[in-house]
Amino acid sequence: MIRLPAERFTPRECEILHLIACDRSDKEIARVLGMSTHTLRTHLSRLYVRHGVHSRAAAVARWLVRSGAAPSLLDALPIGA
Repeated sequence: MIRLPAERFTPRECEILHLIACDRSDKEIARVLGMSTHTLRTHLSRLYVRHGVHSRAAAVARWLVRSGAAPSLLDALPIGA
């Protein structure tokens, strides 16, 4: 299986994901970042595609792993799993 290099998260994506991790609603995130909820949802849709995820939880998990804030789930598996 060919693996593509990991996409880096943009500064705006990091801001959005941080607020999602803080359990903020779309409306709250949009207000804090000075954008409409429609624009926020566009950012999220593009983020999901770029990073190969399908949910807010998966996006935050991927961000945490790639930022080094959380151990990789693969590294936590026992040998031979």
